[in-house]
Amino acid sequence: MTRPTASHPTLYSPYGLMALTLLFTPILGGQLAGHNWAMMGLPAKARQARRWVRLTLLVIALYLVARVVFPQEPLMQWAGPYLLLVLWAGWMMTTGVPLARAMKAASQTGPYQSLSRATLIGGLGWVLFTMVSTSVTLFTEITGVGMTAPTSEAVIIRRDESGVTHVEAVPSKTAEK
Repeated sequence: MTRPTASHPTLYSPYGLMALTLLFTPILGGQLAGHNWAMMGLPAKARQARRWVRLTLLVIALYLVARVVFPQEPLMQWAGPYLLLVLWAGWMMTTGVPLARAMKAASQTGPYQSLSRATLIGGLGWVLFTMVSTSVTLFTEITGVGMTAPTSEAVIIRRDESGVTHVEAVPSKTAEK
């Protein structure tokens, strides 16, 4: 691998970044794209690319809170993958594709820096997310926080001819079987 010089800085492959961002969220892609922009001498673009790290972390935190607050909501089953796909598409349009075009225009075609360390860090990020979401799930199951109230027995309220009110429990369907 060549050492970075003023005429040839070491950059990450833009297409490798796009693939890793799809696999490991815009957290990793934003950080690595920021590195590329900085090495190309564009610090404003680097800051813009690194904003995706904070935005993605914020969206993931809000998603985890929403999972606790609305555990029975059917929408929450698909909200996580949907949000990650929307974040990835946004990252691609604002950072990934412009970075690939800028690198091609600047004739920055290689050799590229290895993505093995970035892949390892991305995998560890997924492990961390799995640990946090499992901990949140265990917390809600053990404490009952965010759970809906148990359904009560159904009753029939009747008033007889003399005006006396009677409350009778409706037999449950599971008892009949």
